[in-house]
Amino acid sequence: MSIELEDVKYFKKNNLILVTSRPKPTPEQLRQGFTQALELCENKKCENILFDGTDIDTLPSISKIWSISLELLKRIKLIMGLRVAYVLTDEVNSPFAYFEDYLANTGIPIQKFDNMQDAKNWLLEKNSIK
Repeated sequence: MSIELEDVKYFKKNNLILVTSRPKPTPEQLRQGFTQALELCENKKCENILFDGTDIDTLPSISKIWSISLELLKRIKLIMGLRVAYVLTDEVNSPFAYFEDYLANTGIPIQKFDNMQDAKNWLLEKNSIK
């Protein structure tokens, strides 16, 4: 069975990985998309991940997001200096807010934004802190 993954791209100039989500991502698509982004981060020594969820109209449940968060946290902690910015509409942000709180509590800079330009600017500022 083929699963259509999130779109993951690396931008060398900005040392940035962009993950663009599908409108109705399944937990498996989110897991695989973020896993692919983290692998790319490790390989390219990248410190910035930008998650574009502007097209998302439905996210998996809080428990599914939490499960994905726990799985990915071990890898995320191994990437020194990693910073994560994400863009979601307020309607779908609620489950993802748990992921943000969880990462922030582990010391990983993460921030939600209303638009892609502000998110990218935050990631590219060398000294921004959540």
